[in-house]
Amino acid sequence: MAVLAVVRTAAAQDISDEERRARQLAHEGELAYGDGRFDEAAVLIRRAYEVFREPVLLHNLGRALESAGDERGAVDAYERYLDEVPDAEDRALIEGRLRQLREDVAEDERLRSSASSGAPTGSEASAEAVDDGGSVVIGPLVLGGVGLLVVTAGVVSGVLALGKEADADAEPVHQRARRLLDDAETLAAVTNALLIGGAVVVAVATTWLVIALGSEEEVSLRIGPGSFAVAGHFD
Repeated sequence: MAVLAVVRTAAAQDISDEERRARQLAHEGELAYGDGRFDEAAVLIRRAYEVFREPVLLHNLGRALESAGDERGAVDAYERYLDEVPDAEDRALIEGRLRQLREDVAEDERLRSSASSGAPTGSEASAEAVDDGGSVVIGPLVLGGVGLLVVTAGVVSGVLALGKEADADAEPVHQRARRLLDDAETLAAVTNALLIGGAVVVAVATTWLVIALGSEEEVSLRIGPGSFAVAGHFD
């Protein structure tokens, strides 16, 4: 963090009592700023500017207020500084700081407005969405995840079956080849069962999710011998 600039220097005989007092206050403000006492620094620099209106003190005031967390005050001080010193060498830098500070002020005002109106914001809105809709979609999502796992297991089983079949084709000993083919057929049957079962579970989960999201009533899944049923009302 750069140190605070002090008011302009001049020959001792040219300094008025007001400017001498302002320089003393600005120096004290600089010391307070360097020690991290930003609120105190802002008070001292503001008093210095009131005593002797040196534009650079507005720049210093903006830095102190910004560091103290007073973004609105910092915006005002920086804007007044640029108004009084339109050709300031650090104009681009100050304008960049002003853009960021204005965005921060606007966001703070938005949050205050939302809080006063009782509207949920940010993480609060997300939490409400989970509380209101979480129970509706968790069941179908879990079931759908199970179905996908079953389908994945079926794919793995199918790959193993193909491997067994390839090994059987390459096996010169008939008995071993026959054994490998039996294993391949078993894995193929398992594969078919897993793929069909997983697909059915995913389909049921999808139907359940669609109905649950479109229904205002409680929706439930009923599982019977060899069957699935989704109970609820779909508008």
